[in-house]
Amino acid sequence: MDNSAAQPRHMSPLPILARLADMAVLLLAAAAAAIAITGGLTTQVGGVRVSATSPGRVLVLALLILALRHAWIRRPSIWERLTTAGNAPAVEVQAASRSSRVATHILVVGMFSVLVCVVMFEQVAHLRSVSDLGDPLFSVWRLDWVAYQLRTDPLHLFDANIFHPEPRTLAYSDAMLVPAFVAAPWIWMGADPVVVHNLLMIGSAVAAGVTMFWLVRSLTSSNGAGLVAGSIFALYPLRWAFYSHLELQVTHWMPLALLFLHRTLARGQVRDGLATGAAVALQALSSLYYGVFLSIYMCIVAAVLALTKQVRLRPAAGALLCGAGVTAALVGPVTLPYFQNSRRVGQRSIEARFSAQPRDYLAAHGRSRMYASALPGQDGQLELFPGVAAVALAAPGLAMLTPGTIAYTAALAVATDASIGVHGSTYPALYRWLLPFRGLRAPNRFAVLVGLSLAVLAGYSMARLLRVIPSGTIRVTVVAALVAVVTLESAPALGLTPVWRHAPGIYGSLPADRDVVLVDLPFPQRDGPFSVEYSYLYFATAHHRRLVNGGSGFYPPWYNGLAELMKTFPNDAAVAALRDHGAEFLVVHEAFYEPTVFDEVIAGIEARADLAAVTTAKWNGKNVKLYRVVSPAR
Repeated sequence: MDNSAAQPRHMSPLPILARLADMAVLLLAAAAAAIAITGGLTTQVGGVRVSATSPGRVLVLALLILALRHAWIRRPSIWERLTTAGNAPAVEVQAASRSSRVATHILVVGMFSVLVCVVMFEQVAHLRSVSDLGDPLFSVWRLDWVAYQLRTDPLHLFDANIFHPEPRTLAYSDAMLVPAFVAAPWIWMGADPVVVHNLLMIGSAVAAGVTMFWLVRSLTSSNGAGLVAGSIFALYPLRWAFYSHLELQVTHWMPLALLFLHRTLARGQVRDGLATGAAVALQALSSLYYGVFLSIYMCIVAAVLALTKQVRLRPAAGALLCGAGVTAALVGPVTLPYFQNSRRVGQRSIEARFSAQPRDYLAAHGRSRMYASALPGQDGQLELFPGVAAVALAAPGLAMLTPGTIAYTAALAVATDASIGVHGSTYPALYRWLLPFRGLRAPNRFAVLVGLSLAVLAGYSMARLLRVIPSGTIRVTVVAALVAVVTLESAPALGLTPVWRHAPGIYGSLPADRDVVLVDLPFPQRDGPFSVEYSYLYFATAHHRRLVNGGSGFYPPWYNGLAELMKTFPNDAAVAALRDHGAEFLVVHEAFYEPTVFDEVIAGIEARADLAAVTTAKWNGKNVKLYRVVSPAR
């Protein structure tokens, strides 16, 4: 009788040691990249000076561990298996076991997490800092408002607490509902909205890399190609040019929508069509700009593939129609407040200042560590240089002339022309014929789809290159080297600014038993710096009271007139205008006034009988005064 099955099985420590060594090599490589980007770190630990300033030494240690690991443990590394698997020239990825897919997914998520955290080390180390005290604070307010309103009055989600008494003011800009829904549970649990905002910024870059990996892997059957394409898309330089805008960081639904689009076109299954529609809807509900632009881009890809007869037209058309129904069902109700507001605030024209020109693709953003001085630009919104690595890797894909490369080359051409707005032909035609484009003013944001196209074409190029390399070790080296080049080339200097930890405590002196309408002063001026209005929105995350003032993409028709009157505050006309808008309290911030102007304004307020002092407090060493607007004497 064979008792072997009953014998205890002793797990060999070698596989565990191999994985630990592999992870150590990855972490040391990431540390070397971080040192190369930042210049290293010097600190004191227990009175002992500790420094890490040489990336070369760290890489030597990584190579030593790698050499010892291969000498003692003759077992393929997880990196070799990852870059080797799926390099057969099949069109479809071979079915893998569930455990294998999960393991690959975990590994890919881990790799892109490390990669993004290395490149965004400034943000990771300073989770309470933002790129500037303008649009990021606006994004923080939007996240917080959605979380607050979902819990208190979800049926009036879009009736935000700015521009009182206007309705639907959340729809004066992109509501970015999907990021806000993700943030809401954390804010409910007491998480700092600024930290949540920055974690979403970091997580969006990681997710962009992961979803691009799966798209390119499905198109090329090459994991290595997916890793390179994912690094290009996750770290595409446009991310840093638009770093003030959270909604413009959320790009990971794009590769996912394209992945399901390709499946739908290849198999014609309704479930794939429904998934395509859901992904497009999620992108639109994360960023309205990107959702609209993605829809056009996908039509180009699908049309070219149809012309090359790479699709099952009849079943694919039915499945995609079902997907379009899902998109309409999810996005349609959300667009209603925007259409209602368009009658009140009007439509936007195509703005030349947000229309790129071909030369802008040779201008690097000021945050670029490598190219800012060599390729300076004039405007952070129009500095669209994609990087040498992305272009060089994508170029062979342009010449491959397969259905996939032809489709993405055509989409690249359309996206590039659309990004130059009034200087091209695509965007004016879209603006003329498609209503959603009349609420969008920045054609240059089409450049994100230029980056997506370059990443996919680079994936096609990499897949062909890796198939002709016989050695798994060389494949690993090539993929690692190219990812490192993309990482170093894309590394930004974010230049972050700390956000105040607390709003002025004086808001706690407002009546607690009822809602009130207040005005923060100095009143923001449309022809002056905009940061102060977003500072007030950040303060509103602490009190959620209704504001007469505010900041957004659109402004009510009366706002400019009120802002002009407020230049003479506290004269009779300005006070009367505030009363007409329902203002009950004034909060006057010394920190935002010129020193002598603040004293003059306070003297004018104190001389009025219809503005009654309530209390005075300090914030960051400056006075904050609260006044109540009382009925004028008859």
